[in-house]
Amino acid sequence: MPGPEIRGVHDPVDMLRVFDQVFTSRDGLGMTFRPTIVSRGVLLPVHFVLDANQCRALAAAVRYLGEDRFYISLTERADPPTVNDWIVPVGSLDVYTTDRDLPFAVFSNALYSATGKWGLWVSPDWFCIVGGPQEFIETLYSEIGTPVNQMVEDFARAYGADSTRLLLERLFPGNLPAVGRD
Repeated sequence: MPGPEIRGVHDPVDMLRVFDQVFTSRDGLGMTFRPTIVSRGVLLPVHFVLDANQCRALAAAVRYLGEDRFYISLTERADPPTVNDWIVPVGSLDVYTTDRDLPFAVFSNALYSATGKWGLWVSPDWFCIVGGPQEFIETLYSEIGTPVNQMVEDFARAYGADSTRLLLERLFPGNLPAVGRD
């Protein structure tokens, strides 16, 4: 028997109130977390959507917090009547990476807790910022299986150490993982 379906929301007023509890801006380029989101991290590389392993890890982290659903909002808004916001049961997270009829693969998007505890912003620039309780971040990284320093090193090899350092300085001023020189 199939699980609950991802559901588009045409009037996301309540969802966007929760979004504003997690993020400081709805503009993807200025996306950062509210001070109440105390632990932060980065996933590299990510281009528009999380991969299957990252989705599996996110589902485990969400379940660890006792949540059974979350929200997705496009941070680059499509014109109405296109749906820009969805309610996603954790068991339907695979739709996020596999359903090409949904616009996640072409617009930056945010995945965030229905209770405002955590969030991810998936950039079109090959990275994803992550924020939430320490246990959420630890569970996410543990389930992904690749240490964040390894992600940073791999990203630096692919895109250059200087570019990687600039990206991390912008995302995490004063709190950088070590990155070698080009």
